[in-house]
Amino acid sequence: MRYVDAALAQGTVPYGLLFAHIRQGGRSREDAMSVLREKAPESCRHWLDHVERWGLWSRLLHCHVSDGSEDDTNIKLLRSTLAWLQDPISASDVRSLAGADAALKPGTGDDEPDADDDPRKNKP
Repeated sequence: MRYVDAALAQGTVPYGLLFAHIRQGGRSREDAMSVLREKAPESCRHWLDHVERWGLWSRLLHCHVSDGSEDDTNIKLLRSTLAWLQDPISASDVRSLAGADAALKPGTGDDEPDADDDPRKNKP
């Protein structure tokens, strides 16, 4: 409800207000992150979750372009997301978020083979 007036006056909540509240921390940060998830490009949501989970607020705050347009901030958010996805450790985090953390090639996973499927085993 904190952002109703800004949304009514400007049609949307400006990034400047959201980033100011993220800087403040506490309940203001929680509310701002909730609205930011809706405002930011959809492809950034897993990165935003990662930022929040690990408290990487400075990385997020670097995405705000105070003297630019909202599109400039969107571009920086997308670039940060892309950089995060290209990091092998972060990429594994995304796969587990998506439920795709299984082995990508058969036989490279850590699952045990089923003894009943062994073709060399004599079956009664």
